[in-house]
Formats: sequence, C-alpha cells, structure tokens
Amino acid sequence: MTFEISELTKLIANVLRIDESKIGIDTKRYEIEEWDSLAHLHLIIEIEEKFKVSFPIEAIPEIKSVKDILNYLPINK
Repeated sequence: MTFEISELTKLIANVLRIDESKIGIDTKRYEIEEWDSLAHLHLIIEIEEKFKVSFPIEAIPEIKSVKDILNYLPINK
C-alpha cells in the first residue's frame, strides 16, 4: 500500500488533536506539546492500522519525528 504524505500528516493531526498545518515532514516530537508518550503509542497504533504496517518494537521509542515514521512507510512520491 502506498499513500501520500498528506495522509500521514492528517492522521497525526487527528490523533494529537491539533491543526494539520503544525505537522510537516521535519516536525519533531519535542516541538509538539500534545505529542507525549501516551499520544506517541496511540499514534503508532493508528498508523499501523491505517497503513497496514508494523513497527519493530525496539524502533517505537526511537521514533522522534515525522521523518522517522516515514522511514517505515511505503511512500508514493
């Protein structure tokens, strides 16, 4: 399954309950107050379900940005 990056930013914004304009490829977790550890887990679960991917368990705490997430997803550029 491939997708547009905008699908990911929309999903992130919905999970974090923030405006989509605050999310970009270079956005980092520490830049978004709402992206705390609980929201991070919720976000990973939502991404796995929507895009039919599975993050390695050891990678989940290492994901610190939107760009890190993209490394695990099939992108339609």
